[in-house]
Amino acid sequence: MLATEDSFKYDPYDSDDPFQEASQLGEGSFGATHTMRNIDDGQLYAVKLIKIKKAGVPIENLQQEASRLAKLHHPNIVRYYTSFKKKPFFAIVTELLTGGSLLERIDGAAGPLPAGQIKRWTIQIASALAHMHARRMQHRDLKPDNVLFDARGDARIIDLGLAQIVVAKSKVSSKNAVGAELYRSPEKALGSAYDAKDDIWALGCMV
Repeated sequence: MLATEDSFKYDPYDSDDPFQEASQLGEGSFGATHTMRNIDDGQLYAVKLIKIKKAGVPIENLQQEASRLAKLHHPNIVRYYTSFKKKPFFAIVTELLTGGSLLERIDGAAGPLPAGQIKRWTIQIASALAHMHARRMQHRDLKPDNVLFDARGDARIIDLGLAQIVVAKSKVSSKNAVGAELYRSPEKALGSAYDAKDDIWALGCMV
């Protein structure tokens, strides 16, 4: 792999890596998502590359969080496939969703979105959150650009648990700037610890 600590460059011709033909979809402060083809099965996947150094936690924490994501099976949560370490990255491989994001649909609408669609998506996202919360997981960064759509138009939440990877679970506070400002609960703004109710607040703000 040809990569540096300051970039998300991924060598698509690394002979021992099954993921090829990389093209970048988006980039954040500590992670970037690429479309990659697995040469073993010919399928396209979304691969999130997390800069290990910028994550600021031991690689074991990243692997542990990925193993928790593997236990989530819900029609409105992006499907996790595998993860691997390849310096300077830790990679999380999920299904590739091609229906765009909720943010794109909001920005592209000429007016308010149809009430029926909003109701359908709200129920789907709430169901996904309930599935996570029942397993003592929180999203921690729910916002319209973390909701994607599949080919059928069903909502899927993505980047679940990613904030937990970067910020120690027991120490998440407003000082860590976890969660977009517009979707942060009053309790979080005052510095309280994060819990499942903050995900629900974020969903309410989105609606």
